[in-house]
Amino acid sequence: MKFSVGERVKIVVRDVVGEVMQTEYRHMIHKGSETIWKRYYVKPSDSKYSQWFNEEDLTVTYEMSKESLEQVNKVLIDVNLSLRNFDMVKRLQEEIK
Repeated sequence: MKFSVGERVKIVVRDVVGEVMQTEYRHMIHKGSETIWKRYYVKPSDSKYSQWFNEEDLTVTYEMSKESLEQVNKVLIDVNLSLRNFDMVKRLQEEIK
């Protein structure tokens, strides 16, 4: 699978960013014909309703969700506290606000 749950993706057909909520992979062989589905249940940022999209309808976006950004900042603060780098801790705390 190209995308994972929680990852931010851009919906090409709507030009909107969304978050992957669920993935589905199906592999079927019927009468000698092979079919593979890779679908993603995505919640677009401009709607409260999620919907299914095929893999080719989505592209990678390199922006982080607010929750992920907060988690990264907390880890960076912990690391800098253990290194006694208080100037960086202060700067990171200001970024959170």
